[in-house]
Amino acid sequence: MKQYPEATIYHYGSYETKSLQAVQKKYPELENEVTALLPGLFNLLSISRTHVYPPVYGNGLKELAGWLGFKWNNTIADGKQSIHWRKDWEANRDQAVKETLIRYNLDDCKALLIVKEWFTHLAKGTIQENIQQVAEMKKQSLYKFQNNPELGDDFQFISKAAYFDYQRSKIYWRNKESLSAAAATIPNPKPGKKGTPVWQPAKVHETVTLIPLTECPKCGASKVYHYKQKRKVVQTDLKFTATGIRQHIIAYIGTKSVCSQCRYQYNDQVLRRTQYGDNLFAYVTYLYINYNISNYLISSMMQEQFGIWISPMYLVMRKQKWWQQWEPEAKYIREIILHSPVVHIDETSVQLEHKSGYVWVFATAHTVCYHYTDTREGSFLHEWLKDYKGIIVTDFFPAYESLPVTRQKCLIHLVRDLNDDLFKNPFDEEYKTLVTGFNELLRTIITTIDCYGLKQVHLKKHLKDTEYFRQRFVEVLYKSELATKCVKRFQKHWQQLWTFLQYDGVPWNNNNAEAAVKAFAQYRRGVKGMIGEKGLREYLKMLSLAQTCRYRNIRFLSFLRRKSGIWENVHPGVLPGYLPFNQARQYVHRLKMEKHSEWIIWEQSGKRPHFIPLHPEKVYKDTGWVNWADWAGSSFWPFEKARTYMRRLGLKNSDEYRIWLKSKKRPKTIPHEPAKVYKHSGWSGLGDWLGTGNIPNQRKKKMSYDQAKAYVQAIGIQGWEAYIQWSKSGERPAMIPAAPDKAYREFEGWGKFLGTDRIANQHKIFRSYEEAKALLAPLQIRSKNTFISLCKKGSIPSDIPRDPKTHYTRMGSWISFKDFLGQ
Repeated sequence: MKQYPEATIYHYGSYETKSLQAVQKKYPELENEVTALLPGLFNLLSISRTHVYPPVYGNGLKELAGWLGFKWNNTIADGKQSIHWRKDWEANRDQAVKETLIRYNLDDCKALLIVKEWFTHLAKGTIQENIQQVAEMKKQSLYKFQNNPELGDDFQFISKAAYFDYQRSKIYWRNKESLSAAAATIPNPKPGKKGTPVWQPAKVHETVTLIPLTECPKCGASKVYHYKQKRKVVQTDLKFTATGIRQHIIAYIGTKSVCSQCRYQYNDQVLRRTQYGDNLFAYVTYLYINYNISNYLISSMMQEQFGIWISPMYLVMRKQKWWQQWEPEAKYIREIILHSPVVHIDETSVQLEHKSGYVWVFATAHTVCYHYTDTREGSFLHEWLKDYKGIIVTDFFPAYESLPVTRQKCLIHLVRDLNDDLFKNPFDEEYKTLVTGFNELLRTIITTIDCYGLKQVHLKKHLKDTEYFRQRFVEVLYKSELATKCVKRFQKHWQQLWTFLQYDGVPWNNNNAEAAVKAFAQYRRGVKGMIGEKGLREYLKMLSLAQTCRYRNIRFLSFLRRKSGIWENVHPGVLPGYLPFNQARQYVHRLKMEKHSEWIIWEQSGKRPHFIPLHPEKVYKDTGWVNWADWAGSSFWPFEKARTYMRRLGLKNSDEYRIWLKSKKRPKTIPHEPAKVYKHSGWSGLGDWLGTGNIPNQRKKKMSYDQAKAYVQAIGIQGWEAYIQWSKSGERPAMIPAAPDKAYREFEGWGKFLGTDRIANQHKIFRSYEEAKALLAPLQIRSKNTFISLCKKGSIPSDIPRDPKTHYTRMGSWISFKDFLGQ
């Protein structure tokens, strides 16, 4: 064997190895030779027992080689027989026995060569016939009844009849007594005609009449025409209340409009809403991201808990479109990461439908961002961290070594590696001493961190301790191969191990990134490779938001419903630039402003944070800006919602309504002049607005003028004062107006309306000033009071006004009472 020192020695079983080890112990002078042979031994039985499963009953060489076609010269010989031949030869030195034994061993070697060559062909894939790869075999279920066609189909028929669904659909329904319990099922809605949604809710809980747009969305013209025909869109949503969550169906009613200038026709944007609302998709996203519940289970939960049917495939397609509105927040999270002084980075693998890739995690103490790449190469990190001036905390993956940034290595990774090697090599004293010294050093540092936190002023004193450890344990020659390997690792990364001692707020571990990796790993176990790259990228954006909310102690569901903001529970200094439009608008809405002037006063007060722009109309011009009312949150409620609010106030008439308006209790979502705001969206009068039932006079059904005049004259009312008293007494029919002089255009005066023939002053024809003066002169009236007294007695002609001063002043001829009376 010394002639072939590099040769591999194939054997079958452990007998040869044990025999050589026995020789090594019995003959110490052969120790070196045997030691050189042992690494070259290869046991072919180890392949047969663990990787290859031939169709034989045992793993013996005779069974396997015999199946491959080899035949021994002596078919009855075996291992035990060869031992007898050996002892017989040693006792008698019979040459025939010797030849028989040699021939038997030679046959074993030939059989072993055939087996070895067969294994080689299997490994190369040159043999395809009657070969089945285990990875390609269909897994058999322990709970599935296997089909045996050679025995007929009786067993299959019996097995099918025992299935749960078969019994409930074929057996229990025959028994009328158990029909309601066992055979009852929840039917899925059936598709209707083309173009109509499958899910049709039975009841509408809220109707919203939309206020038509006052400006053309294309050219901005303020003169638009609205069609009388209304369009209705029904949306299924969830309503969150103080006591729980329930189904909420909203019917949106709007109209089509056309611009007077560009003739552009358009619908209200709300009428283009999806079949399911934002609250429902927020809840679906919350379950899918936070709890990794599958789309199928979410669909079942919607139907069982809220009575809402929604297809699992619809969830797969629609929820990702709903996620697209969160793209600005996802990009802003990346900006927060790149402006943080410390960034934790880690990576993990992921299996997709047609390939594999890697998910990278960038995390701080308050923010998490995920990123997908096809490979584990870190070239993209150079672009991401091109202008980064902070510190990154990573593990010992080589891709981070080329980054031109300050690095801190995760000491937890190092401690785990040291501990694992120590567990595997408990008797390596040199290595044990090295690890013990490092543990004592690290424990001292952690004790200081527990007392004072990650403050450089308290941690820099441990730089002397690290230098002492380096001189005593690292700059030392070791005989142990494991200790030498560990020392080389210390020397390579020495400066990066203790970066946290020289800066404030730099952790000594990578826990922030590792915790985020675990969150993704839970999702990875659930999908099991059944996801594409596009879907994964969209998911990672939402997971970034979810984990950021988790790190900041923000409820993710509240965030999705836009009840919480990305600026909360974090120092304003970590927020770079301006917030995304929706987040900034949400922040401003909480200030409860109603007018643009209030925004100016607030801005001048110095309370505006740096992440809210001074001129939002310019900053957000192309990213969502509508108008100042939308920005301040002073947009009015839809008519039905506003009317419901007003009716709950219990105001009884217009006087109380005016007092309420002046009391400053009106919320900014209720318009001051509802008749103008809701002119085209449901306004029908103050009585309907307040819920009193009072109908405006112009809308009431009333008698014609002639009918009302005949009715009143038949009663015999004498004078308009008497008519007012009669109207208030409750005897007046509702079809006769309380103020006929305002209700009827034909009204000619109270005298003609009541039949008294009295003519109102404004309808009488009087003499001129000079004619009246000439007629009164012979009467020698001496005073004004005398004139009034004569008028009351009827002594003065009716064509002379009782209030001459007012009448003739209006005519421009009045001089004085003395002149009028001829004095």
